[in-house]
Amino acid sequence: MMSTKNHISVEGQQALDIDQQARLQLADLFGDIISRNYLRNLSECQILDYEDVNNSQVRWLNITKIVIEKDTFFPDSMSMLYMALHHAAKTVSLVINKQNNKIELFLGARDFSGSDNVSGDILENGLKGFLPGVKAEIHKKGVPINKYKETYVSCVSGLASLRDDKKDIFVQGIEKLINSTSAFPEFTAFFLADNVSHLEAQCMIASFNDLHNHLSPLAETQLTISESETKGTSHSITESFSKSISRSTSHTVTNTESFSESHTHTTGKNGSNTVNKSTNILRSLWSGICGGESGTSESEGWNESDAFQEGHSTSRAKGDTTGETEQEQNSTGTQDTTNQSATEGSTRQVTFKNNQVKVFLEIIDNEVERLRNGIPFGLWSTASYFIASDSSTAETLASIYRGCIVGEESSHESYGVNVWTDESQNNHLIK
Repeated sequence: MMSTKNHISVEGQQALDIDQQARLQLADLFGDIISRNYLRNLSECQILDYEDVNNSQVRWLNITKIVIEKDTFFPDSMSMLYMALHHAAKTVSLVINKQNNKIELFLGARDFSGSDNVSGDILENGLKGFLPGVKAEIHKKGVPINKYKETYVSCVSGLASLRDDKKDIFVQGIEKLINSTSAFPEFTAFFLADNVSHLEAQCMIASFNDLHNHLSPLAETQLTISESETKGTSHSITESFSKSISRSTSHTVTNTESFSESHTHTTGKNGSNTVNKSTNILRSLWSGICGGESGTSESEGWNESDAFQEGHSTSRAKGDTTGETEQEQNSTGTQDTTNQSATEGSTRQVTFKNNQVKVFLEIIDNEVERLRNGIPFGLWSTASYFIASDSSTAETLASIYRGCIVGEESSHESYGVNVWTDESQNNHLIK
């Protein structure tokens, strides 16, 4: 009998929840990067000292007249001018300086390096070709900046876009900002565009795609819960048969024959004959005292024997042994197997969707599409700065300009409006 069950444990569910929380925290972090929420806190960051690393000069053109041709979409003409500048200009700038209720416009361009000022020539000739209604002259004195006892700086950072695709009506021109500042007698506005190279654009696209790959698993999570039970019964009877036969035969023959012969013959002689002789008694006494021969003695003997011995022995033996063993064992076996299986189970699939991550993925897709569409025309990184004598004027100018540039695609990024009020920071910023 056997029984099995499969289900999700409580520990596994807790581990899943912890992992989901970590992924959501990661999504929040990516959200700050994707939406560029840090742009709202630029005024809290440290301002580094200015260093001119390429030593290239800016050629400034003073715009003296603007006439817009009828049935001409002004942004398209400006777009062609910026496309012409993209391969040669490191920075393109537009400066609006208002002093004593008089407006001055300046356009400037600087090369990546050197003093040839190729970008300045492109800007000067491009205005004549793409915008024939705009008249400009070279301004060699530099851009004037109003001097105030107290200087305040504000900036606008965000993604500018068109309100709609209707080219017959364009209401987002810079003249809207100028017309809205009639109450401000003095201010200076800088609109800066830094060149974004093709390699930098490709790196940004690769980074966005990498973010998309990391966030996409968080957009939708599927949880499957299953439970099953199996029962089984087995019965077995075995029958066997075996038979064993053993047989052995042994035959032994032994034949032994021995012969021995011994012959002994001994010859000897042994006899005894004794004769004692003495000359006189005085000599005998003298010989006994002083030593010497006192008399003579003779002896003789003999002995003879003969022996012979012979032996013969024969032995024979024969043996036969025969043995046989037979063993037989009968066993009957029957196998009867009964297997009964019953499976009961249920499966549930739950899908969790994270709408916040889904929005981030849509923003990433739009950013990648925008970068790919902009690469052929040339990409620029832009920011706008406003200098005024009081903080409210600086902030008002930034807010008005923000209203001019917000369009349909501006929601992809956060807009940052920052105001600097510290005098030492403002001096660094203005420089």
